[in-house]
Amino acid sequence: MPGRTVVATVRNVPLEHIRSLVRGASGFEWVGADLSPLRLPAWTRVEHADRWIELWAAHTLGVRIVTRTAATRIEVVATITRMVPPDAVEPPFPASIVATIDGEIVASVQIEGGPVILARPDRGWQFIDGPASVLILDLPPAGREREVTIWLPHNGHALLRSMRADRPLNPGAPDSRSRWVHHGSSVSQGLEATSPLGPWPQLAARALGLDLTNLAIAGNAQLDPFVARTIAATPADIVTLKLGVNIVNVDSMRRRAFIPALHGFLDLVREGHPETPIVVITPIVCPAVEDIPGPTRKLGDGRYHGTPRETVAGDGTLTLGIVREIVRDVTDARSRTDELLWAGDGLTLLGDADRAHLWDGLHPDQTGYSIMAERFVAQARDPDTDIGRAFARVLTPPQID
Repeated sequence: MPGRTVVATVRNVPLEHIRSLVRGASGFEWVGADLSPLRLPAWTRVEHADRWIELWAAHTLGVRIVTRTAATRIEVVATITRMVPPDAVEPPFPASIVATIDGEIVASVQIEGGPVILARPDRGWQFIDGPASVLILDLPPAGREREVTIWLPHNGHALLRSMRADRPLNPGAPDSRSRWVHHGSSVSQGLEATSPLGPWPQLAARALGLDLTNLAIAGNAQLDPFVARTIAATPADIVTLKLGVNIVNVDSMRRRAFIPALHGFLDLVREGHPETPIVVITPIVCPAVEDIPGPTRKLGDGRYHGTPRETVAGDGTLTLGIVREIVRDVTDARSRTDELLWAGDGLTLLGDADRAHLWDGLHPDQTGYSIMAERFVAQARDPDTDIGRAFARVLTPPQID
């Protein structure tokens, strides 16, 4: 349902109070008088290899404002910054904020204009400033308070400038659901999804009744220690890690580096969550690098391709096929002493028969994300699968029948 972009006569809500309503963020930062929710804490920046990590992690994926209110109109003023890839002249996918009540979408407003970051092929960028967005959510009439969740854009950075509402915005009830923390690549960030609720982990969490913190970072699921420490410090009843594709995409490691880096990443996560189930999920299908090394490049046909080249047996060059074997071997070896560690097969979520849903040969379209979520949910509810064995510890019995 579209929202109207007209200014209503409503009362201001202090940003400090808004901060207390935000969920799904790992931290916050004040930018002048404005509030920036962060998915990676500010302390991690000194450890970043380049600023693209910060730019992608700044996207408010899964970040939401949860309030108990009788309001029928809520106004959000935010500066929404979006990314424009090198082969485009404007953001390729729409961004929006969405309001839900009892899990049902009751209002949404599409973002128009705002600042953009123009990416260049050399990994540089140009920032072009733009105005803040005034986003008004008209909610169904209510004679009493009900819990309203406002989902910020999954494919943009939302810098909160102000909020107003025609009724007080009170804190939502404490979330009693089990807490799921997920980390992965752009496939888990879901930039192509049609709404903030469209990425596959968001869809799966809603179906499973879990409280999700999505720490996916496009292009940067690179086994960085600061990400592992962020996961370790985030309260979780279950952790899932979808790893491997970005290592091949940028050809960042050989076997010699990948194996100990994967062990080290898992060590850090386990230290923070000694009694939490952890599932390591291998990559979904990507025809470009199944048997060809990276780095991947988007060519004139609009699809990603690997980099065919001569390799020497034993030189440690990685392809997705090899990465899947390594992830499975490492997880199997560790599970002999870690009974709370499991492996998941990404090809069972989106495999060779599903190539038509990779719109650019690498990233799923919305239908592809929905398929992934449905298959993941089915496995999570099936105690005869590895994913189901892990999730059996956090799902209530009615959800595992």
